Amino acid sequence: GGNNEGGQEGRLFTLIGSAGLGKNRTSWNLAVTIGIPFSRWGAEPFTVNPIPFPRAAWLTAQAPPPPEKNKRLPHPFQLALLWREQINGDSRLNQARIAAREGLSRARVTQIMNLLRLPEQVQSELQNLPPPLKIHLFSELRLRGILAIQDRVSQLHIWQELLQNLKNAGGD
Repeated sequence: GGNNEGGQEGRLFTLIGSAGLGKNRTSWNLAVTIGIPFSRWGAEPFTVNPIPFPRAAWLTAQAPPPPEKNKRLPHPFQLALLWREQINGDSRLNQARIAAREGLSRARVTQIMNLLRLPEQVQSELQNLPPPLKIHLFSELRLRGILAIQDRVSQLHIWQELLQNLKNAGGD
């Protein structure tokens, strides 16, 4: 459009609003005005009537999100235990199918399942932590750090240090 002060463009900005109106807006009415000049072929610029945004989509976007419940996601070690149990119960289930079902990459499922390679003592203690400690205090990164150590004795030593440090900190 050109300088059409009283035309449709001016009215469109009045209806929709613009950043220069001085009002704080939390949402905008959406309409699209298309003008494609084909002066190369001798055509004049033109404006097409606004295309309204679908009302159903607009109402869905304005709907408040469902209330968040204070639900913690399972710890990756707990997921690994669950998935191992599911794989043992269903011969057709494998890591690739779990990845597809959970919407994760196969590599991510493998990372989580590798936590089952921790020493048996570590796995047992993770499942039966003393009261001030919670499994979420043991990050996956820390557990994978223990796995990165090749020597089982060193793995257990690092685990005991980690456990003792968290007990001394009061489980916080």
